[in-house]
Amino acid sequence: MNSCELVSLVTALACSIAKCFPEEELPLLIAMLTQLSDTLTTILAAEELKESREAECKEKLPSKGNPDSNTTTDNNSRNGSIPTQSSSVSFPN
Repeated sequence: MNSCELVSLVTALACSIAKCFPEEELPLLIAMLTQLSDTLTTILAAEELKESREAECKEKLPSKGNPDSNTTTDNNSRNGSIPTQSSSVSFPN
């Protein structure tokens, strides 16, 4: 559907709604359709933001096997042993 057909469809729909609904009900219907539009816009914006952040995170993560990565490994982790934590956290009693 091209843009002119879309505009024509929306106009025909608006005219049909105006004819079929009592005038006192139109403000409520308009408010409901506005809320529907706003909610769909919010959902799409949230999804786009989520996808954008995920893409940014993937770009910032070091790739596996990259010697320039910011992670440090000791000899145990290189040979398959479980690495140990070098620092400890103490909690007050």
